[in-house]
Amino acid sequence: MLLLIVSQAGQQALLGDDLSFTNAFPITVTLIGIHLLFAGADYRWPGFARFAKDVPLVLIDDGRILE
Repeated sequence: MLLLIVSQAGQQALLGDDLSFTNAFPITVTLIGIHLLFAGADYRWPGFARFAKDVPLVLIDDGRILE
């Protein structure tokens, strides 16, 4: 998932008015840094996972919309 987000952010930075590496680099470094920060916190403090990761919300079950 991180790879998709980083590639999309880099593409948007490079497709703007300024086609330089200087625009894409800080965005990429920031996204990777946030990912590493959350992964490290999740590893160090198991209770952090309850805050960072949520359970999926089921909207449709067996073809019926759940209210």
